[in-house]
Amino acid sequence: MGPGLGLAMLFVVLAQGDPDKPEVVPCGSKYCNWDESCCSYRDGTSFCCPYAVGVCCPDETHCCPASLPFCNIAQKQCEPGGAAGNQTSVPMRKPVPARSLV
Repeated sequence: MGPGLGLAMLFVVLAQGDPDKPEVVPCGSKYCNWDESCCSYRDGTSFCCPYAVGVCCPDETHCCPASLPFCNIAQKQCEPGGAAGNQTSVPMRKPVPARSLV
C-alpha cells in the first residue's frame, strides 16, 4: 500500500458526521485537525497553523489567518497588507507539529 492510499484510508475512517467537514487535513505524511491549516517548510517538516484558513509566514515559525495575510515579521503581527485603510492586526501564531498518522 502506497503512502497516499494509507492517508486516504485514514481520512475516510476519521471523517465522521458531516462529509463536507472532514475531521483531519492531510499535511505531508502527517495530519492536522479540521480547524487548522498545514504549513510545510523547506526542511520537510510539517506544522499545523491554528486557523482553518491560514497563511504560513516566510519566517517558517508563525502563521496568520487568511483574512490578515501579511506577516509583519518585525512586529510579529498579521496585517491586511496592501493599501487597506483598516489598520486591524492580530498577533502572529506559532504552528504546532503535525500529528503522526499512526
